[in-house]
Amino acid sequence: MNHAISYNALTRITTRKTLNIEGYIKKKKVTVLIDLGSTCDFIHCKVAKDLNFFLYPAPKCQVMVENSGTVNFSGKCQNINTTMGEYALNSPMLSIPMGSVDV
Repeated sequence: MNHAISYNALTRITTRKTLNIEGYIKKKKVTVLIDLGSTCDFIHCKVAKDLNFFLYPAPKCQVMVENSGTVNFSGKCQNINTTMGEYALNSPMLSIPMGSVDV
């Protein structure tokens, strides 16, 4: 399966296709970027580590960055519960370095 993330998600650039909102994972406040250019859900590798999520190995896997090449991801976290106001999301997420965005 090919995974893609927009350059905006990695750099926290806000456009008409993105929205930054506050969310929580395990009672920790996180910055959630909703981005129409990404194909799946991602979590910053440092946030995954800080919250002690188990990373299922994904050796030699890459995510395509829109207009910018690829970035390696080291694993996949299962069943991450993210709350954003009244909305709750339970989703697997790929763990990658994401600049100043958490999810």
